[in-house]
Formats: sequence, C-alpha cells, structure tokens
Amino acid sequence: MAETRVVETKQTQPPARQMDKERSGSSRSDKYAGTNSGCSDDDEDHPTQGIHTMNDDLNVSSTREPRRSTRTKRANILSAAFGLGLLAVLSRWALVAMLSTPAFDEEVPLEAWGPLPLDDTDVRPFQIPTPLPKDVEDLRVQLNATRWLDQAPAFALESAHEKPPYGVSTSAAQDLAVAWASFDWDTSPTVAKLKSLDHFETSIGGLRMHFVRAAAQIHSSGRSPCGRHVVRLPLLLLHGWPGSVLEFTEAIPRLIVPQCLEVGGAGGVCFVFDVVAPSLPGYGWSDGAAKPIGSEGGELDVLGVGRIMLELMRRLGYGERFWIQGGDWGGIIAASMAQLAHADARKLGAASALVSAPLAAGKATTGKAGGKKGSRQRRTAQEAEDAAGAAPAVAGLHLNFVSPDLAPSLGVLRAGLVMLLRADCSSAKAALARRDCASAAALAAAHEASTADGGGRADSDDRSATGALDAALAPADATVGLAPGWRGALLRRIVPDAEDRERLCSSGLHEARVFAAALLDKTGYMHQQATRPDTLAAALHASPGALLAWHLDKFGEWTHRPPCASLSSCASQQRDAAALDGVGRDWLAANLATYWHHPGGAGGPLRLYRASLGSGRFWRALASAVPGPVALADFPGEPMRFPTFLLRGRFPGLARRARQPAGGHFAALEQPAVFAREVALGLATVALPKSMQ
Repeated sequence: MAETRVVETKQTQPPARQMDKERSGSSRSDKYAGTNSGCSDDDEDHPTQGIHTMNDDLNVSSTREPRRSTRTKRANILSAAFGLGLLAVLSRWALVAMLSTPAFDEEVPLEAWGPLPLDDTDVRPFQIPTPLPKDVEDLRVQLNATRWLDQAPAFALESAHEKPPYGVSTSAAQDLAVAWASFDWDTSPTVAKLKSLDHFETSIGGLRMHFVRAAAQIHSSGRSPCGRHVVRLPLLLLHGWPGSVLEFTEAIPRLIVPQCLEVGGAGGVCFVFDVVAPSLPGYGWSDGAAKPIGSEGGELDVLGVGRIMLELMRRLGYGERFWIQGGDWGGIIAASMAQLAHADARKLGAASALVSAPLAAGKATTGKAGGKKGSRQRRTAQEAEDAAGAAPAVAGLHLNFVSPDLAPSLGVLRAGLVMLLRADCSSAKAALARRDCASAAALAAAHEASTADGGGRADSDDRSATGALDAALAPADATVGLAPGWRGALLRRIVPDAEDRERLCSSGLHEARVFAAALLDKTGYMHQQATRPDTLAAALHASPGALLAWHLDKFGEWTHRPPCASLSSCASQQRDAAALDGVGRDWLAANLATYWHHPGGAGGPLRLYRASLGSGRFWRALASAVPGPVALADFPGEPMRFPTFLLRGRFPGLARRARQPAGGHFAALEQPAVFAREVALGLATVALPKSMQ
C-alpha cells in the first residue's frame, strides 16, 4: 500500500518535481547500496535502481543531441557550398560557351575540280571574247519567238513596299527582252567599261580562272595630290548570283585612286587599293566545276571556292596580307576565306612550335635545370607559335551581306527578347521610312557635290564634296559604348539597340510567323537551286526568256527603291521597273549575255547552291566564328538585314556597322560612289591602328 501511494503521488506531481524526487531517491539508494545485503545490483525490479538507469540514458542522449545537430548543420553548409561552387563553374562554362562561337579547323585542300593540269601556275593576259554572230542571231530569234504569259493588268500592279503577288511582271520581262534582242556586245557602254580594265587568267584546281586586276594609281612619292599620306592595300572583290564581275566596272576606277579620309590625324589619311576581281567558278569566263555530284573528295562548295581564291591571291603575290570585300555569295566566301586563312596560320604556328621545341629544349639543357634560360627558351618557342598563328593571309573583311550566328546557345534568350520588341514595330517602321526619305535626299545632294569635279572620283581635295558624302555614310551602332570585358560582350551579343529594333521590324524578325513567311517568300529560289539545280538549269539553258525572267525577279526584288510619298506616286515606280531604270537595261543585257554564252551553260552557277547547302562542312562553317576584324555596310535595300546582336557571335571582330543612305543587294552596281567611299571608310576602321582612328 505504501508503494502504491508513492507511485500515485509521483503521478500526481508535476514532471519537474517528479524528476527531482527521482534524482534524490537515486542518490540515497547509491549511498546505502553497500549496506543493504538484501538487495542485489542486478535486480531489475528494484524501483530505485530502475530510475537510476533511466536518468543516465537521459543525460547521455541530452548531451549527444547538440553534437549531432552541429554535425548536421556543418554537413548542410558544406553541401550547399559545394553546390554553389559547382553551379558557379557550370554557369561560367555556359557563359563562355555562349560568348565564344567555336573556330573552324577542318581541312579543306585544293582539289582537282577540272581537267586542266594542276602544275600549271602561269598567269596570262586575257581578252574578253565577243559572242559568235551565229549565237547572237540564234538568241534574237528565240527572244522574238518567246511565248509570253498573258498577264492580267491587276497582277502587275504593286505598291512601293510590297512584292507583287505572282513574281515578275510580263510587261517588264518583255521590255528587257526587247533591250536584250537589240543588245550589241561591241557597242555596249557596259562592255566598253569592262574591256577598259586589265584581264588575266590562270589555272587553279584544274579550272581556268578569269580575273580583273587593277593597280593603284598613286604618285611615286607615295602621297596623294593633296599631299597626304597614302595607305595602299590589296583588295579582293567577290560577287555573287545572279551578278558577275560586271558589278564592279563602275566601282573599280574609284577604288584605285586615293580617297582621303578625315582619320589618323595630321589632316587625315588617303586609302587606295590594288584590286583583284575574279569571276567565280562557273560565272563569266571562269570554268565551272566538272566533278560530278557524289564523287570522291566532295563537290566544289563555298569552302572549296575560298581555297581557290586564297591560292589566287598567293599566286599574285598577296599571300601574306590582303583584304576582302564581298556581297551575296562573295560575302559568304570571304568569311570562309578568313576561317581557312586563320586555320592555316594556326597549323603553321603549331608546326613552327614543333620545329623550335627540340632546339629550345636542347639549349635549355646547357643551363641549370628549370632555370631562367630554359624558361626563356620555352617562351621563345611559344612566341614563335603565337607569331606564326597571328599572321593569317586575310587581314580583314568588308561585307555588305552576312549570315547570322547559327550557334543555338543563345537562341531561346534571343527569341524571348525579339518577342518583347513586338510592340515597338509601328513606331520603328515609321521612323525608318522617314529616315530613308531624308537619307535619299541627302545622298542626292552629296552625290551631286562629289561628281561635280573629277567625274565622281574621290582623289580631289574638295572637302565639301567628300565631307557631304562622309556625313551620309556615318556609322550607326549604339552597342559600341557598352562596358568592356565579358559583361559588355554578353550585352552586345543579346541586347538589341534602336537600330536593331528597326531591322527586326523591317525584316519581320519581330514575330516568328511573319519571319517564317518572309523567309519562305524570299528564299524559294534558293530551295529550288539547292535541291534540283539541273532541272532548273535545263529551262534556263534552253530558253533566254526563262533566264531573263529568273534574273529579273531577283534584280527587281533586291534593288533598292526609295520610299514614295504616296501610293499614287508609286504607279510608275514598280519593282521591276526600278531594276530596269536603276540598274539599266544595257547592264542587265550584258550580264545576261555572260550567262547565256558561257561554255558551261546558263545553269552552271546554280550548282554552287547544291554543293554548298548540301554539304555538312558548309553548315559547320556557318556555325563557326569568323576571326579577324570585320566592317559591315548596311544598305537599306538588302532583303535580309539582321540585327547586330545576331551577328556578334559569328563575327566577334565586328568593328563597324554603317547604315548606308541608299543601295540594295547589288551595292557596287547601284551606288558605286557610295560603295567605294564606304569600302575605304570601313577598311580604315579595321586596317588602321586604334591610335590613328
């Protein structure tokens, strides 16, 4: 009964008092444990002994619990720190991957694409041949017998800013057919300008290659007529389709005389060029590739053409340092030449390092192991490799057509930014139209001033004339002033500026659906030529009317037309009429003649599309960086004008992007004075040291 009452008392007491009582009872039990002979230490039923064991376990667990929680906290902190460190490393790796487009390092040898001997390296003068009279007469008979489409008048109407719904108009095609039928090769002003230049031929890769070569015209003192210093640069001009070397007949005379620019201090510097303008393989008077599709070694694609052009410049003595200007295919070939030249330089540097490394190691053993002499020799070998790898043949590019960055790393981010710009397009388009009108007026005044003295040549010291033209060619790139380093590089890659917004809106890039429709509308010809070139070539080779219509469609669409004040004022300024009047019927007829009378047929140039767009290495090159400095001329009539942030990934050395007041896809043909001046201004940016700009 006494025990029961004690237990009941314990149950009724508060827990704190109960634990104190149990602790005191346990102490008393320990004190008298030795004198109590009736109790055993192993008796588990003794109440006092049971309380003693429970308290010991409680005390041990209470001391271990803080230690366990401390260890857990430390482990969590270490895990979090490791995770953050790993995330930082991965983020930096991803950032570097986004900012650095890979280099192109594939081997592209000079193959045999034709039957001519590969050891023939002679450079011979070339005379432009006159078409045979029987071929000319056959052409006229076919043109006069062409069955023209009975096109409804409504289909021929168009506004100034919209493409006609069904392509080239029959009336414009008939107009050009009449001009071509009456075209005389011997009396043509266009052909006369072409023949006034010096022409040559040489054999490269088994193909006969035709090219124009025009030496710079400077005083023996090395100074311009106005007494300023002259910088002389070798320049390779590259055309595209459906053009030819005829595009440069007006620009070359302007490029080979000094053009004085207000750069470099001390009154400025004059630039003059030694020009080389080849006909691409299959164009003009150059042979087309004879290697069949699927043959061993691959077809003659853009990279193969780039290798041929590198060999041409090396053979002419410019293999150490030259500059390139290109549009259309010429712009893409120029980019591939820069990639190939830098790859060659890197391989040369690696070879130099392999040769110099044993010599450096041998010299290092004569001194103390690991001493200063050995490290100096190792640095010398590395410097030799860097020096060899830092001197590619292609010194810089000036382009008026470029392809965007195809690397997918920033695609999602870019697409999101593009979609955010959608609301700005109405105001951007209006601002673009207003500026185009103002630019057209400014260009007309500048052109009139520049041609008033010297026939459009830029070698006079008329500061008012050249200054007006320079003002019309001011560069525009709001992203140049961003912070340096990787942050600035990242912003330049992904942040559109005001210029980019206008390009996005004008090209339809602001909305995926609009851009997809525009891309399909503007590149249908490319799909046909890249998949079934010989099917189309059969029609173009058999019918001059078909060749005429196929070319006129592109010249009409890609030639710049200044904006009209109203729709009624555009009635006489149709798309095809702009090509006929702007480019000129005589020039169009002469260009068509170079295709029609080519020994390989009018469809030969189409194979470059199939060979390139069907080549894996071509797409890998488009997704690779183009090394070296680049200047970009942005002509308003260019059908595919990409924003700057889509170009910096592929062109990390983009130093200048200049909005032009007028001109389109065929810039040298449409605006030769603007083109020549812009080439000098652009290459001044990439050729002069920063201290002189």
